[in-house]
Amino acid sequence: MDNQLERLVGLGQIQRVEINADHSHDLIRIADQHLISAQSLHNTDPTGSYELLYEAARRALTALLANAGYRPTRTGGHHVLSKACGELGTQKLTSMLGRFDLMRKVRNEVAYPMPDQVPFDARIFDEDLDVAVGIVKECRMILGSSG
Repeated sequence: MDNQLERLVGLGQIQRVEINADHSHDLIRIADQHLISAQSLHNTDPTGSYELLYEAARRALTALLANAGYRPTRTGGHHVLSKACGELGTQKLTSMLGRFDLMRKVRNEVAYPMPDQVPFDARIFDEDLDVAVGIVKECRMILGSSG
């Protein structure tokens, strides 16, 4: 486990930080709030709700990383979360990280649309809601057992 994380530190994609369980739990609470908001806005603001859905999963993964004493750098950004958290999570969490990477790409398309881009298909929200909820739930479980 530590070899991959140390490799990511060496590449400048993550950095070591002081472990702060309270901060990790705060990030999980924010993730929960994002999930609630995303679901309530889904019918009126599909792109905004998708961004919140993605943010919920991202915050939960960031909480897991912080609980281990790491955080992404600007170089690593959001895309390093899957690599790093794959080393820290359960098999169940690891199985969701591929979909999280796809969610990141969809979120980027939603946040930075091209003029000729096909409009956002709100059905993607429904597909990724279970993944985001699963990521938050699994990270909460891991933090509860270690923090």
